[in-house]
Amino acid sequence: MLTTHPVTFVQDTPSDTWTITHGLHAKPVVSTKVYDNGSLIEILPQSVSFPNDTTVVISFSSPRTGEARLA
Repeated sequence: MLTTHPVTFVQDTPSDTWTITHGLHAKPVVSTKVYDNGSLIEILPQSVSFPNDTTVVISFSSPRTGEARLA
């Protein structure tokens, strides 16, 4: 059985598209938190796509900073 560890991606520069390369070799469950008034809050992105088994593209309606967790 293949065991994978969650991946945490940090987006420090505001962007409306976050492209994440990971080594999970599967489509992970994605959760996103963005900074809002200095606090991290969980939000649903506008879209999440999986161009291949090692890439996730997360899109927002406006540039955001924050974190994405892939598991």
